[in-house]
Amino acid sequence: MCEINNTLTLCTCDDEVDTSQPHWILRRCDPNQPENNAISMGKLKFPKFDSNLVNSLCRELASRNCFDFDYKPFEGDTLAFNTLDTRIVLKFTSGGWGYDMPSFERPKLYTKASGYINNI
Repeated sequence: MCEINNTLTLCTCDDEVDTSQPHWILRRCDPNQPENNAISMGKLKFPKFDSNLVNSLCRELASRNCFDFDYKPFEGDTLAFNTLDTRIVLKFTSGGWGYDMPSFERPKLYTKASGYINNI
């Protein structure tokens, strides 16, 4: 069992992951494979982070290997953090991790109202 302390630990200790509970999924972007096969997943236990969670996750991932296995990120890899009410997807591009909103999750914009602006 992985020891959870004050740093981000992405653990693969359990053989099966209950995806109805907080978990993470690492996907490798490989054009020779079916779309974004998961290469690893595990339970998710967050340490205490500051209010800007995405930046904290990116800093942790940039500073060290947060996984319990040898891992070197490749261009296009994605790492999804799934909690009961939130999903954060990070993508490795240009040598670093950053926030990625997959196209199927992008909000569709529509016109709710329109009108004129009157000078006062």
